[in-house]
Amino acid sequence: MVMGVVAAYQSMTVSVEQEQEDISPKKGLKATLIIIILIAIASGMLNSAIDGYSMMNTFVMPGILFICCIIPAYYVFRLRKKEMTNWMMIKRHVNIKVAFFLVY
Repeated sequence: MVMGVVAAYQSMTVSVEQEQEDISPKKGLKATLIIIILIAIASGMLNSAIDGYSMMNTFVMPGILFICCIIPAYYVFRLRKKEMTNWMMIKRHVNIKVAFFLVY
């Protein structure tokens, strides 16, 4: 199970590095949070509709689902933010070299 989790996180790392378009990390996290919250609310509503489930299960299961989904979403947010910062540093370094070359 640990190997599956490690493989999934490595896959997320590679996919963020290979993204062609610039995705705003904040926009991506906001969209993901909205989707996760909607899924958690829907699962809570389904749990409350099933006979035999207590009110505690109605809140615990969506809470666990939310926590299990928010961790990878936050990981991807951090990767995108780091990638954007690295890209900006490279871009600034290239601009400095070009400006230095043009001056001399």
